[in-house]
Amino acid sequence: MNSSNDNGKKGLSTELPNPVTENIDLLDTGSVLRLINREDATVASAVAKAIPEITLLVERACKVIEEGGRLVYAGAGTSGRLAMVDAAECKPTYRAGAETVVALVAGGTRALRGPVEGAEDNVRLAGLDARAVRLSGKDLLFAISASGRTPYVLELVRYAKRLGGTTAGLSSNRVGLLEAVDLPIFVDTGPEVITGSTRMKAGTACKLVLNSISTTVMIKLGRVYSNYMVDLEPVTEKTRLRAERMVQELTGADESKAVAALKASGYHVKVAIVMVRLGVTKERALKLIQRADGHLRRIPGMDS
Repeated sequence: MNSSNDNGKKGLSTELPNPVTENIDLLDTGSVLRLINREDATVASAVAKAIPEITLLVERACKVIEEGGRLVYAGAGTSGRLAMVDAAECKPTYRAGAETVVALVAGGTRALRGPVEGAEDNVRLAGLDARAVRLSGKDLLFAISASGRTPYVLELVRYAKRLGGTTAGLSSNRVGLLEAVDLPIFVDTGPEVITGSTRMKAGTACKLVLNSISTTVMIKLGRVYSNYMVDLEPVTEKTRLRAERMVQELTGADESKAVAALKASGYHVKVAIVMVRLGVTKERALKLIQRADGHLRRIPGMDS
């Protein structure tokens, strides 16, 4: 993006018309879909260019969480909805609840169902939301705004800075947000297929970055063993069956032994794996896991 190319759009590349799609309304259905798909295919490479910056954020987030802080997402509109989904999915997938990852979205949960009038421009609401989750200087605020200009998000950055906390930002424009945070992440998705519709390429980039960050943080915190989600909360039939398969595949146990270990562990996959692999009780397995800070590979006999 060339910020000097104002074009009446204040240097925001996401607001510029896309010359590739200027006649999209004249195309047949299949051609429209192929054109959208070709533009979408550029997003992953744009995210790849930001991996060094994403790495810094992940490493800082791990340190913050290990020291008792939280990763706090903040966004409005599409960015806020995606952030809230990512935060919500951390608990069933990795047993990481609001004490680890939390999301602030302009308009609250109502904004998940539709727009909340004026919410993204309401700086007073930002302060109220920050206080509601007890945002502190121990937390890492990760603000997301495709335009980089969202008042709600920028106010949360200012709030976090006043507390002495670390701030990070994700945007598809260099101006505004990325100039205000400690750890900027710029993903250059360029002009949208439909001018200004940042729920498209910028939204896809946001989803990819959030997936990468939360997954990598959980891996580094020991919530993954090999490539299995061993801190899964098996609360449905599907996830209970997944838990049983994990124990079987990671220990070599048959189905009956895996199920017995899971029942004895209270259906805690990580505990059941240690019980079976090392032939220990639930209590012993819990102690070993605690000593290893949750990392199974740090437990003698579990590193392979």
